[in-house]
Amino acid sequence: AASDLKVKSVPGFSGQMAGSAFTSNGTLFAGDNNYTLYRSDNNGTTFRAVYHFVPQVNPSSAVTGYLWNIFIDSRNYIFVSIPSTNRLYRSTNWGATFRQVLNTNGSQNDGFYIAMTEDNQRNLYAATYCNSIYPQQHPAVLKSTNGGLNWIKVASFATVHLHNVKFNPTNGYLYAVTGEWTYGFDNWDCERVFRSKDKGQTWSTVVERPIEMEAQGNTVYLPMLLDGNWVYLGSDQAFQPNWIDRFYDDGSNNAFGVQRAYCFPTS
Repeated sequence: AASDLKVKSVPGFSGQMAGSAFTSNGTLFAGDNNYTLYRSDNNGTTFRAVYHFVPQVNPSSAVTGYLWNIFIDSRNYIFVSIPSTNRLYRSTNWGATFRQVLNTNGSQNDGFYIAMTEDNQRNLYAATYCNSIYPQQHPAVLKSTNGGLNWIKVASFATVHLHNVKFNPTNGYLYAVTGEWTYGFDNWDCERVFRSKDKGQTWSTVVERPIEMEAQGNTVYLPMLLDGNWVYLGSDQAFQPNWIDRFYDDGSNNAFGVQRAYCFPTS
């Protein structure tokens, strides 16, 4: 779920913070739960609203309006995607204006692009989160070689939606995380972590779902952080304590066992 961090004490914010990112010069951009992007030039001491995104008709999400995904690339282009818009927006002028560069084309306004990353050749990748593209297509990892202006599909996965995409500059590996088992969907690739060594051309499974069952299992991950060749994964479980797993990617072409790194004490 989106962050539940209260920011009532921060001037300029209303409601809750959903996502944030720094530009290369230290400017901080953050979003709330009401389609609004804010900017701070003093490390978060104060904020000012810089852009309000237009809601789409008939939104369908538990986190409608949250600026969940704010990503800033090496060009200082700002990308924003909001649940229940189906869209990815890009700004090349520090958030003064945005234009749509991607659309999930879901049959309902339930989708968005949940995560983005950039590789060492300045290629961008976006992970699709949309439940209403089925059965026309599976959720895709998309790639842009021109700063997010145009996109191509480099992979699609048999799962209800994706949860993350992340590039590791240490070894050049690209990872994709798939979502939970969901009734009525093709779940062949669900609850797994995939890796590409060639910028998305080919993929292999590096975290396998240990048990095939018609229910949500223990390998539903959402956040991912990288420390050298170590890959840290945060679980995505409702109404129970969550945990952090990790694995060491030595580059071998097989699935790795995960180690439990931390368990949270409460739900």
